[in-house]
Amino acid sequence: LGVLRDLPLQALDPNVIIYSATVDALGRGEQWTLALGVLHEMRCGAVQPNATTYTNAVGAVGRGREWQRSLALWSEFLEDGGRPTAALCSALAGALGRRRRWEE
Repeated sequence: LGVLRDLPLQALDPNVIIYSATVDALGRGEQWTLALGVLHEMRCGAVQPNATTYTNAVGAVGRGREWQRSLALWSEFLEDGGRPTAALCSALAGALGRRRRWEE
């Protein structure tokens, strides 16, 4: 995350691709709380998250067995006017599927 924060110091502006990749990497590293922090930072800043960002965030919280958060992210995306993609729907289905396996 330090690299992401240091980009402006190097005269590089973080963009949606860099943020989305960061959310994905954090999710794959089982750091879903940090991934949500990056998403929040985007929403409060100048870079707007896109469907890929939300797909990565839903996947991150799904891997963390936080299916309720997956649904909350889905709702947030739709409320912001986002158009669901096949990848986002698949990430949500995966998160909900993990919930079921976890409860068994």
